[in-house]
Amino acid sequence: GQYFANQSYVEKLSPASGTTKPYPLVFIHGIGQTGTNWLTKPDGNPGLSSYFLRQGYTIYLLDQPSHGRSPFLGTPINNYTHVFPLSAEVIASRFTAPELYSSYPRAELHTQWPGGTGSGGQGNPAFDAYFAATVPSLVANIPQQTAVRAAGAALLDRIGTPVILIGHSQGGTMPWLIADVRPGFVHAIVALEPAGPPFVEPALNGKVPARAWGMTDIPMAYEPAVEDPAVDLVLTVTRANSTDEEDCWVQAESPVPRQLVNLKGVRALVVTGEASWHVMYDWCSVKFLRQAGIETDHVSLANVGVRGNGHMLFLEMNSDESAKVVADWVERLEEGCLLQIDRKAVVDDRVVAVENPTMALDGVKNDDVTEANQEVYGSSDDLLMLLDEDENAFRNMIKDIPDVMLLSDRMTRVTAMETIRSETASMTMQWLKEIAHRIKDNGAQAESTYLLSYSFWSLLRQVSPDEFLEAYIATSPERFK
Repeated sequence: GQYFANQSYVEKLSPASGTTKPYPLVFIHGIGQTGTNWLTKPDGNPGLSSYFLRQGYTIYLLDQPSHGRSPFLGTPINNYTHVFPLSAEVIASRFTAPELYSSYPRAELHTQWPGGTGSGGQGNPAFDAYFAATVPSLVANIPQQTAVRAAGAALLDRIGTPVILIGHSQGGTMPWLIADVRPGFVHAIVALEPAGPPFVEPALNGKVPARAWGMTDIPMAYEPAVEDPAVDLVLTVTRANSTDEEDCWVQAESPVPRQLVNLKGVRALVVTGEASWHVMYDWCSVKFLRQAGIETDHVSLANVGVRGNGHMLFLEMNSDESAKVVADWVERLEEGCLLQIDRKAVVDDRVVAVENPTMALDGVKNDDVTEANQEVYGSSDDLLMLLDEDENAFRNMIKDIPDVMLLSDRMTRVTAMETIRSETASMTMQWLKEIAHRIKDNGAQAESTYLLSYSFWSLLRQVSPDEFLEAYIATSPERFK
């Protein structure tokens, strides 16, 4: 007979007041879970999907093949024997009450499971609700990743516009794979404690080989091409910086690390909870991703004031705080950025600039050496010098700094799809040169010039130099007398 295998159930949610954000969010759960993870937290409070619906996002919740509403098709079609449920003991020690087990560094800092410290065991209402919602999982990485990659690609084909993929844990593997086969349809990736580290399991899981392709167990497109990762990927051990972290494997610096070519231009965010075992190695996953050419930000929640979270951070009492970290990062990608002239913040109904920008150009000399993320200072003449003399060095200097200026609704609400990064970067450089010359020609005596560049080159190009100059003159007419 005929059978249907490896299907994926997907639930679409739309804001009641209408979608206001340009990129849908696609959520991918982890092992033993389903898409219901994102709907309601085990204490009955609204889940992550509700948070992002309130922000105006269209949302897709995926049940991975062989999970939940995407049922596993057993023998004689699939003869896999690796289908296992999660026990209460595993859930408590890893997810809900690690502070009682101390099986990894910082476990004792876990405080955010509903009910507080020590409450994440059987008999706790939130634990019991969560335990009841877990499902058996196919613990066979190659067939599972292959199935989810195909399902994710089919979903993106159906959606038809670029999306932001959000994956958790074992589900954090899937965005890399989906973006690899549908690069034009993935705007960004948010990896909430993604499966890692590269090439080997952490000590907690036995230090056995894993993820032969880096962050995945199945092939991805590298440049130069990789036929056999055991031969073609040259690895080296990178040493941990603290006793809470583990040594791990990344690509060696020689030969030049191979690049995940289909993920070029896709921004990524990795999020790590304060009291999760991922503290031991997420830093290494981030290092590997950056080596492979993926622009990756890493947020350790404790460093931004979000404390006490374990691996299931989005189900915990302070989940809105970690959700805001993600939302703020995504918002910066959506809004884009621009050029700010004048050290003083400008705020009116057309232009909104934030105070204390990361980067200023004021007094740079011809022989100065500038590096990415380094604070440098320069006049508008120096800005022109940098743009005209060494465009590549200038791009490298500004490519990673955070946003300084956001465009308001009246400035532009055009949200163009990003085109190929190299093309838009070149167009942006021409735009910056033109605006710098026009400011100079209009007699601006700016004491400093702030310049910002983020990933949203295409939005920047929607504002003409004349529009920007008009808005700037309106805010500071005394400078253009």
